[in-house]
Amino acid sequence: KDGARSRGRSCPPSCPAAMFSCGACCSRGQPVQTILQDDPGKLEDGGCENGPLPGEAGDPFLAENSSPQAIKKRASAVSIKEEPEAEKREAGWELKEFTLVLDRSDPVMPLGAHIDASMPSQLYVSEVMPQVDGLVQHAERDTGVHLQGGDFIVSVNGAVGSEMPKELQTARRLELTVRRPVEYEVMVSKAGGSLGCSITYDAHTGTTLGISNVLEGAIQRWNERVEETKVGERVREGDRIVSVNGTRGFTSQLLEAIRSSSELRLVMTRPAAEVWA
Repeated sequence: KDGARSRGRSCPPSCPAAMFSCGACCSRGQPVQTILQDDPGKLEDGGCENGPLPGEAGDPFLAENSSPQAIKKRASAVSIKEEPEAEKREAGWELKEFTLVLDRSDPVMPLGAHIDASMPSQLYVSEVMPQVDGLVQHAERDTGVHLQGGDFIVSVNGAVGSEMPKELQTARRLELTVRRPVEYEVMVSKAGGSLGCSITYDAHTGTTLGISNVLEGAIQRWNERVEETKVGERVREGDRIVSVNGTRGFTSQLLEAIRSSSELRLVMTRPAAEVWA
């Protein structure tokens, strides 16, 4: 079984958790590092532009029609939608996508989670901090829906991709579409060569290595075998490495595990493709 993930991490004093920004849990201009596939020992500074300071963006949601006809129509739609969901719960299915609404009316309240925004396609929840009484914890108490470390945020108030960090910084009401993770294993041999991909990661509080590009090397050979044998899962751009030879932890630990061994057992993660599974 994979080693336990590092726990008990906290934001440094220079990184106020009330901030929402790209790159890590909170600080603006957080560095993002990229390791190139042709030189596994060389790091290049990536990074992201400083986003706008938190401010009032207004509520983008319009009031619903409250006429009797509209109320009846909504009630009918809800009853139709909830019936198959109830059946799936009874059958033991697990909900893989949900919505979490955060009320950021208190500007000094911390988020209560570390968010990795080093990959543009989704935000990754590195850790939910149970010791912090933040926005996430308040929403969980109100709704009973729990954000977990390893979850993916795939939209914020309808914004996707690179627009999500900006929305986190500016909107006072945050509607997060969250997907649970799915994991799969990859067995590769570098055989004196490279891993065969460009890796992007959050160097501050990150716990994953993001695959930003698949090139010639071990990962590509794995994908070719999967195509031939129909056994296993292809590595795709946007997937993240969460474990290397049983090691889970900060990005520095994952990188060291990759550098120190030619035979690699990688545990990869990506957002669940289905709402129910």
